[in-house]
Amino acid sequence: MNTLHNELYSQPYDPAHMEPVTTVLYSVKNNRIVARKISSGGLEVVEFVFDQQEMANVIENHIEIQFALYQFYVMSSDYKDTLTRSNEKISCGIHYPNKGDKLKHSTLSNLLSIFDSLIVVYQKNKAKVSGILSSLDSKTTIYRLYHSLYIDSRLNPFIISFIDHTKGCKLEDGATEVYRFQPREDDVQAAVLDHTEMEAIHYLEQQLQLSDECFTFVCLGWNEEDVAESTTLIKLAKYFERIYVVSTQNRFRSQLLAIYKK
Repeated sequence: MNTLHNELYSQPYDPAHMEPVTTVLYSVKNNRIVARKISSGGLEVVEFVFDQQEMANVIENHIEIQFALYQFYVMSSDYKDTLTRSNEKISCGIHYPNKGDKLKHSTLSNLLSIFDSLIVVYQKNKAKVSGILSSLDSKTTIYRLYHSLYIDSRLNPFIISFIDHTKGCKLEDGATEVYRFQPREDDVQAAVLDHTEMEAIHYLEQQLQLSDECFTFVCLGWNEEDVAESTTLIKLAKYFERIYVVSTQNRFRSQLLAIYKK
C-alpha cells in the first residue's frame, strides 16, 4: 500500500454554528496586566498583577506555546528577511479549554511573558488566543531564544523533527496538492512513544477537540522518501487516523500537515 494517497479535502463553514463571543485585549503596563473587555455595552477595563516568568522556561514547559512559536520560527527561517519586515505584527494562535469568561491569571502571565499583547476570544467552551509579537526587539529575542532551545534539544521531539526537515524551504503560493498519509498497520502498531512525545499527542488531541474540523500547522521540506521513512508521522498515525500532507504542485514537497477528527 502506498504511503501517500492524493485526495481533496474541504473544511465546511456553517454560519449557523456561530456562538456568542466576548473579546478581551490583554497587555502589560507598569507590571500590571491590563484587560480591555469589548462588549455591546462598551469598553470595560480592569487591571491585575503581572507575574513575569522566565521566557525559556515558559517555552520549554508549555507545549501549546512551543507549537505556536514553532510556526513563527519556521516562517521566519530567513532571519535577515524577518528583520527587514520589522513593522509587521506576528499573530500566533492557541486554543485553550475554558468554562467562563477568563483565562487563569497564571496562564495570562505565561503568555504575556512571551508576547507583546493578546487578543482572546472567549466562546462557550474555549478561549481562542492570538499572541501578538509587534516589536522588532520581541521578534528578534523570541527567534534567537527558540533557535537556542532547538539547538540544545529543549523542544518537544515532534517539533525538533519538523524543524530538522525544513531544509531551508519556505511556504509557497499555490500549494494545493493534498495527500493522505497511510502507513502500514504493522509499523503503526509497533510505534512506541515516550512521555515527551505523548505530551504533544495530548496537546493535539485537545486542539482537535476544540477545533471545528482539523488542526493544521506548517510542515516544510519533506519529500516522498522522508514521508515513507518517517517515524514521526508513524507515531502520529498511532493516535490520529486522518493525517494529510499539503504539497507543492510540480513536485512533492510538503508545506502543511493537517490532522482531522475521526
